[in-house]
Amino acid sequence: MKRILCLALACLLLGAVSTAAMAAGASEEKDVVVEYITTFQGEYRAEVADGEASAGDITVADIPDGTMTLVVVPMEGAALSWIGDCLRDTPSAAYGIHFLDAQGNRVNANGVTVRVAVTGEDLAVTSVTTSGSSKDLEFEVSGGWVTFTADGSEYYAIDGDTEPVLPHTHEYAKAVTVPTCTEKGYTTYTCACGDSYVADYTDPTGHSFTDYVSDGNASCKADGTETAKCDHSCGKTDTRTDKDSKLDHKYEDGKCILCGASQETPETGDSGNLFLWAELLILSAMALFFLLFRKQREKEEA
Repeated sequence: MKRILCLALACLLLGAVSTAAMAAGASEEKDVVVEYITTFQGEYRAEVADGEASAGDITVADIPDGTMTLVVVPMEGAALSWIGDCLRDTPSAAYGIHFLDAQGNRVNANGVTVRVAVTGEDLAVTSVTTSGSSKDLEFEVSGGWVTFTADGSEYYAIDGDTEPVLPHTHEYAKAVTVPTCTEKGYTTYTCACGDSYVADYTDPTGHSFTDYVSDGNASCKADGTETAKCDHSCGKTDTRTDKDSKLDHKYEDGKCILCGASQETPETGDSGNLFLWAELLILSAMALFFLLFRKQREKEEA
């Protein structure tokens, strides 16, 4: 019986010691995190513009509206050691990534695209929360960047045979998109690292029509139309009246063979002129009679 009591007492003592040790370890982890958050060194900040910001070696895109400032903290010293304890191996690099809103409140990075200027082999990207839980993240390596999507955690670690990328100076290649009749033109500037922007907008050209071709639809009764395609090959067409294209009638057997109109009989003259000539003839006859009568009278008097 004494042996059983001694064994039970030993178990109780062992459990108490283990519990105290675990509590001390948890307290130590918490103290490290709090110390890091309140006394970190080397903070980088950048204002968010058009949903994107770059601070230090990190560029973040797809940033939601209302987020004003990107904050990036390279983790060193006790903070990096704590990350190593969480991951059971000290990573090559780790960062605290978060935002500040307009009121200065902290906003965790969640659902945004993060690019870190680092390259190497056998890489791994892991997110770590302040509670010490971790999660392996999917990522891509391209053009000297490791790209992944933040999951709302406070810290992000990169491990493997990493090689920091030297400070990069953008060298942009230009690709000009010419304006169309209705759309603006612009130039796209793209760097080999993947960064790009659009600028140098030009106004639409507007349609231009110069080469009109008859539509062949003129008739004896009306002018036809003519159509031109846009000079800029956009496919737009313009149709207008083809002036003075009206056709002459072509009569056969008194009817136009083009439109079927009956031929009109031309008038022989104006009947009003006949009365005028008749009046002149009567006046002339009267004048001649008067002259003959006067001449005869003169002879008789002589």
